[in-house]
Amino acid sequence: MERLFVYGMLMNVPKTRERFGFECISSAMKAELPGWMLCCAGLAYARQEAGSTLLGAVLTVPSLKVYDGLEGYPHHYDRMIVHPHTPYGQTDAWIYFRDGAVDHGSLDPYYGQTIIDAYHAFGHDPARIEEAIKR
Repeated sequence: MERLFVYGMLMNVPKTRERFGFECISSAMKAELPGWMLCCAGLAYARQEAGSTLLGAVLTVPSLKVYDGLEGYPHHYDRMIVHPHTPYGQTDAWIYFRDGAVDHGSLDPYYGQTIIDAYHAFGHDPARIEEAIKR
């Protein structure tokens, strides 16, 4: 099993399971990742930013294979191990991220609402994602 820190569409566990099958996620818990921020430019992506905290979730998944394909690893997104904080303490998890800025236009409203719904489901303040979407 692998742990994966997610912050965008994959945070919406029901939609992710609907798309990839129930077994694609064994468990999910609220998490925060200091030193990272959410950017939205047609899609959501994470980048390192001192003083910021990225809200998300840690998923326990059987393998990263499906997610590597979905995230376009290693050509579109890269991945690395990070140390998010959960209600049970700090853990190790993979994150998919972008090093540089990317601009794919404005975020699709359906995509944005799916992320906002996930923020609500995990008890995160949706104002944080709404702010990122407006940038």
